[in-house]
Amino acid sequence: MSLVDLANLATHSGWGRTCATKAQRGLTGPNSQILQDIDELLVPRLTLAESQNAPTFLMGHSNGGGIALWYAIYGTHHNRFTGVVAQSPLIALHPHIKPWFTTVAAAKVAAKLFPNQQMLNKLDPKTMSRDKEVCRNFDEDELCHDTGTLVQLSDMLGRGKSLQKEEVYSRYNPDIPLLVAHGSGDMVHLPLVYGQGLC
Repeated sequence: MSLVDLANLATHSGWGRTCATKAQRGLTGPNSQILQDIDELLVPRLTLAESQNAPTFLMGHSNGGGIALWYAIYGTHHNRFTGVVAQSPLIALHPHIKPWFTTVAAAKVAAKLFPNQQMLNKLDPKTMSRDKEVCRNFDEDELCHDTGTLVQLSDMLGRGKSLQKEEVYSRYNPDIPLLVAHGSGDMVHLPLVYGQGLC
């Protein structure tokens, strides 16, 4: 079995075990940094896969799903994938957690002044799954810290808004198969937006 037979999983900077301290939580940098981070992760894996004529898929879930779609449009190596999979991607937030327009506008201004200022945005564990055990595990998992920075949160919402615009999603390479999977009961992300864009 070669390396390309295995899934290469990565946690977004500022999340999971990438944080050695609480001060590092949510420190993802702006969109440009995120694209660079993905480049560094992908280049050796894409090169290896291509040398063995093996298929490669880019996949992301939730915020990672939105980032995968963003990379599939703007990433340096966006045309080197066999396919792209986005599971419950963050394109639009469900109305029950969506922030006010004024809050988003103020955060965009603040992000320019204090980009790395942390913000806790506690998600309701009950909205994570229909399975109560999954919800309990999410609530008790210290790695699910719900902490972002102003620039991370602003860019995350901005990416989703951009992905709804035809001038953005029309740039996706139609020759690369795309699968977007989303549960109709999702209480964090808004599934209905898919008919308006990439799908």
